[in-house]
Amino acid sequence: MSETEEEQKSRGRVKTREELRELRTIKKLLILLLMKNKASQDEIAKVLGVDQSAISHMINPKGKPQQMDETPEESQDH
Repeated sequence: MSETEEEQKSRGRVKTREELRELRTIKKLLILLLMKNKASQDEIAKVLGVDQSAISHMINPKGKPQQMDETPEESQDH
């Protein structure tokens, strides 16, 4: 028996789009911090249980260099 969305909300299980976007941003910042501390993309991917290409894509979407003052959404608009 699955809970309704309303029941999940009352228990705090359903995340809003804003919360999910914030969690993704936090994840990207943590990955950036790891990379600045010399962790390889392969090491990060192993810990997260994903392929190394997923980390590469997360850091550099669509193969474009990203400006440090741009958000990922802004860089996709170019």
